[in-house]
Amino acid sequence: MRQIVIDGRLAKDAVISVSQNGRQHIKFSIANTIFKGNEEKTEWFDITSFDDFVINKKSKALTKGSYVIVTGNWETETNVSQKTNQLYVNHRVIATDVNIPNLGKKTDEA
Repeated sequence: MRQIVIDGRLAKDAVISVSQNGRQHIKFSIANTIFKGNEEKTEWFDITSFDDFVINKKSKALTKGSYVIVTGNWETETNVSQKTNQLYVNHRVIATDVNIPNLGKKTDEA
């Protein structure tokens, strides 16, 4: 596996679930935007954490728009849409650490 540190903002509130084998986990997606000259590129990362501290103590802060820094193991999966024949790349991270700096939420106000 590949280790990654990625930052971004949550696309929607995190969801706590229980897997088929009874293991509790939390899932959320973050958007990471980079700028190259006048070009903006946003990539999406699906994050899963099995860490009890993240689930029990940090889950309430993992809400839409919150800024996070995630460290974890990164996997990439590619799929081709049957309908459009377009290539999609899915980034998945199994988080080993989730840091929520006190930066607040992104708003539409400047």
